[in-house]
Amino acid sequence: MNYFEAIIAQNQRRLERIRNDPDPTKLRINELMYENEIKQSQEWLEAWKRGDRLCGTMDQSQIFSAFGFRNIPYISAANKSNVMRKDYFDVLRRHGYPDHSCDMTTIPIGMCLDGDLPLPHVVSVWNHACDREGDIMY
Repeated sequence: MNYFEAIIAQNQRRLERIRNDPDPTKLRINELMYENEIKQSQEWLEAWKRGDRLCGTMDQSQIFSAFGFRNIPYISAANKSNVMRKDYFDVLRRHGYPDHSCDMTTIPIGMCLDGDLPLPHVVSVWNHACDREGDIMY
């Protein structure tokens, strides 16, 4: 199961729990958020399966969309990588990458190397001291 499939399954379980036992103290927006995440993850998964041109950007997604690229949320995936139940630092070490830089930009590299996220065709980031996401391109 790749990252998008795992997110879809996780959010479907959450929706089922909400719908089977509604909590009046919780906002309806929670249900809408999970529905939206499922739909968005399904779209990204289909783009990956179709072989669409994918990109990872931090803030230039409109420019790359104009060139026909589909922006994938690599940094957001790092935030939710625990859904995969994997140690991506081990993946990085196995492939010779350093494991001591910012996890927000390093974890997506491990996810790509392990096949849980698609390898982007282009990455556009700005220079940060912890920025390892640009290494995907090399």
